[in-house]
Amino acid sequence: MPHGTPDWGLVGPKKTTYGLDDLGEHAVRLGSPVLWDRRGDVLVADAFDRGLGEWNWNYNGTGADVQLWTGENRQGAYCVNLVAGKTTNGWAGISRAIPYAVRSRIGLEASVGLDADTSNWQWAITWRDGAWVWDARMRYDFQNQVLQYYDDAAAWQTFATGVKVRAWSGAWSTGKLVVDLTTQEYVRALFADHEYDLSAYGIVKSTTATVVELTVSLIQFGVLGANPEGKVDSVIVTRNEP
Repeated sequence: MPHGTPDWGLVGPKKTTYGLDDLGEHAVRLGSPVLWDRRGDVLVADAFDRGLGEWNWNYNGTGADVQLWTGENRQGAYCVNLVAGKTTNGWAGISRAIPYAVRSRIGLEASVGLDADTSNWQWAITWRDGAWVWDARMRYDFQNQVLQYYDDAAAWQTFATGVKVRAWSGAWSTGKLVVDLTTQEYVRALFADHEYDLSAYGIVKSTTATVVELTVSLIQFGVLGANPEGKVDSVIVTRNEP
């Protein structure tokens, strides 16, 4: 017997419901964190419901800490609380090594909860290709309300100004950085309700590498003299970005 969809098509007329032919939408309705920007094939989608076991964490400065947090989450039961140290260059961050994929465009998305004493948040994609270490970064400078990328001369360059989001009071800000591992160039950045074209910019390379490795990191830096508690949740790593 023949199989397939009914003669009238995939969806029929309904009065109280709508048909669904988007499996991404289906996944989101079942609780997937991949809901803000759905481009790319997902390698990692972590809302920390399984804890921090798959992540490394580190911090610097007096009073710094990294904690699994059970309140004020964007999704699910947990998020991560990054407490930056209050001394010079105080920060706290998490990182995760990803199995090295076929070279393509890689994306790193994360939602962050800002503290009034957050200096900046960074999204970082670092990879070793057997010859070089490449370090791509985006940061949101909360105190100056600007977005910046880390250029091929190892300097921060501003690509958006007047970027105003609220300090932590139950509101989340989501950002995503996309880079091309094949051309060693930035592709685009997303933050809050805007998307920015970064395709004209190269990525810094440094120390020679003899291994292949891909790592993603989320880092909060604090204002000197404060211990800001910044939250991070719903971290998504993608490949084959358009």
